[in-house]
Amino acid sequence: MPDVLFRGSALRDAGLCEADIADLFRRLTEDLLGEPLPLVRKVIVTDCDLYGDAIREELGTRLKEGEATHTERPQYTGVAKTLPVYGEDGTVKNTVVLRAGVVAAALNKNGIEPTMEAFLGRYIIQHELAHCWDHAARKQPSPVGLSDGEFSVTRIGIYYKHILMAEFIACALSGALLDDDAFAALCGIDAEPLEEEINIILDMRATYRLGVSHDLREIAFASAQCSWLVLVQYAKVFGHMLGGGRASAGISVPASLNEYPDAIAVIHELALLLGVKLADYPNWPDDGWGELDMLWDRLTRSLGFRFENTDRKSTRLNSSH
Repeated sequence: MPDVLFRGSALRDAGLCEADIADLFRRLTEDLLGEPLPLVRKVIVTDCDLYGDAIREELGTRLKEGEATHTERPQYTGVAKTLPVYGEDGTVKNTVVLRAGVVAAALNKNGIEPTMEAFLGRYIIQHELAHCWDHAARKQPSPVGLSDGEFSVTRIGIYYKHILMAEFIACALSGALLDDDAFAALCGIDAEPLEEEINIILDMRATYRLGVSHDLREIAFASAQCSWLVLVQYAKVFGHMLGGGRASAGISVPASLNEYPDAIAVIHELALLLGVKLADYPNWPDDGWGELDMLWDRLTRSLGFRFENTDRKSTRLNSSH
């Protein structure tokens, strides 16, 4: 069983100890994979406000200056993160960092932030265990860092292709355990961020056309990220569908996409692509699937943007609508 460390007092105040968390991880690993494999070396459970500090401390010098420890956006707020360390012999040791509310919910303890239903706490942990399994199954390259000062179409594509592939397989593995109610609830959770990301892209286009914003680099960086996140979010939905053997999901096309048939076509083609690629797992290319770059380019064009890499390695964005 993994070593368990607490950062903060929330779980102790609720009457939980490290052995409770280690046993929870053992049981959830068995449920997911059928055997108690030593997937996780260490589990760190933090009070809500100590989450970023715990990740920063665990990463140490692996965290680049200015690099964020976790997602902290209105659409996506990080509550759990898996940190792999690869040895020279190819083995991997995983550390999982979670906010206390995730673990508390999985153990049916209420009132610890971030609060959530029990099924979601269990799912989040098993999703992280699926990442651990993926880290062992694939020889994954070191992730590419990303900042607006280094933005290029190629760099941002590599960065998000790694994320999309990792999230897709984690959802496919953990999605196999979702019952119908949990699956429907996750589709609902995924729907709102999709709508918000697409609206952000369309708002950026509108502010540029109206002359409110003139910083093309800022618009390019933000809109390119949002476009990739739309693909990532749909990849998660399709992962849950494929992993659970479901033919469809209870998530409608965001209203903001209804007038963009080319964008809807991209999403349909993403579903077909992922269905084919799942059969090849874990023999996936380190640099990601080139088809994703093409789908991203088509999605951005359908929403009114055209990105180019120039000969001088800079990036040009044109608003085409």
